Amino acid sequence: HGPVLAWSHPSRGFGRFSVCGKARQQSRDLDRLFYQATDINDMLQDWLTRMVHDEILEGMREEEPDAQDQSNKSMKMRTAAKAACELIRGPVKQPERVLQKCVRTYRRDVGCMTDLVRSTMVFDSLHQMK
Repeated sequence: HGPVLAWSHPSRGFGRFSVCGKARQQSRDLDRLFYQATDINDMLQDWLTRMVHDEILEGMREEEPDAQDQSNKSMKMRTAAKAACELIRGPVKQPERVLQKCVRTYRRDVGCMTDLVRSTMVFDSLHQMK
């Protein structure tokens, strides 16, 4: 028998999944994961902002197919954007919290840290969440 790697050890799960079935990161290097998270954070936040904006525009098109007054429509879109969903841009998770979570929740399996980059969307109602 060869050496047992943490990647395939029965107490850690097998392959890309942990014991509890959580998908793992491809890297098990915490410094690399933080570098990647910092690198992609702004791109993800910008993408989410565009996604929310596009959904609001689509909702406006469905509500007002024959709207003629562009300034009135623009004002309504800004009002709808504020009312429909608030996107709260999240920072990259703090290293102290990552270490706590890694030890307490994931049995020191760094590969399970999949939420270093995060955001919050706040909706006024369930209906607004498509």
